[in-house]
Amino acid sequence: MTFNVSVTNPEVIFVANFEFKNATFFQVSSKGQVTYVHKGFKADFNMTGEIEKRKNDRYIKLVDLNLQLSSSRIAYQFKTKDPKHDRVKDNVFNYNWKLALRDLKTGYEQIYAHAYRTTMERILAAFPYDSIFID
Repeated sequence: MTFNVSVTNPEVIFVANFEFKNATFFQVSSKGQVTYVHKGFKADFNMTGEIEKRKNDRYIKLVDLNLQLSSSRIAYQFKTKDPKHDRVKDNVFNYNWKLALRDLKTGYEQIYAHAYRTTMERILAAFPYDSIFID
């Protein structure tokens, strides 16, 4: 069985530790923390599951989850041991956010896919198939 889900959110913020080694569009090497602000966030994901029986109930077990994301804008705020360099990175990334998204999109999709998969696995494990779907 396959589910197709679309999620929209006007703003998604996450904070992550990062380490770039000759990475992204301007070959930066740096390490620290970055705050990402995704404006106009949209994620379309496909979940594939199979029904498994546990005791007297049927449950859906996720087999795969693929996600594609888009964003109307992404803002970056870097924090490392060099505040002057952070401001330069902030300006470069924020001015070139579309280019940064192109380079980093696969990584973002993996992060969001992991979060959505973890959430969906918890939901599907908590509720039997028959309490969610009517045959």
